[in-house]
Amino acid sequence: GARLHFQVADVQTLGLAGAHFDAAICRLGLMFCRSPLEALQQMRQALRPAGHLAALVFSTPEANPCIAITLRTARQHAGLPDADPYAAGSLLSLGRPGLAAHLLADAGFSEIEVTPLAAPFRLPSARDYVEFVRTSGSPVMEILRPLSAVQQALAWADIEQQLNRFSTARGWEGPNELLLCSASRC
Repeated sequence: GARLHFQVADVQTLGLAGAHFDAAICRLGLMFCRSPLEALQQMRQALRPAGHLAALVFSTPEANPCIAITLRTARQHAGLPDADPYAAGSLLSLGRPGLAAHLLADAGFSEIEVTPLAAPFRLPSARDYVEFVRTSGSPVMEILRPLSAVQQALAWADIEQQLNRFSTARGWEGPNELLLCSASRC
């Protein structure tokens, strides 16, 4: 039978050139790389000729208002100025229109496709979304970490209140858009 081996590695310094993998898959992780071009180059080098890459990243702030609202509100409570939503290593860093395709081309990939996918969060309430964010290892936790427990609770309550705008008669539905990036190694 097939054997699996798991290894923790930094995708920007993967060091698997010539490994001849059939596919490289990255689900909601590439945007956290400070140098996504280096990460894509490392993944490309690990693929066999004609191997495939599939990556999923968040789209624009406008298409992901729940993320934008949550981050902006957390930063306000932490006394931080608004940040560039496309800053390297951030949740929305690869959502700038055209950027993902450009990076894939610069990394040497061909047959590049970047497809927007509507992926709304459907939950019973905004509180459930806030709980998801709190338990998902979200960067929001780092933003709020310096605050006291009371200040953090106030920030989460404010975030929830603002996200209630997405409540419907059937529950809570937060708009969310992802980009499915696919490419092949030449």
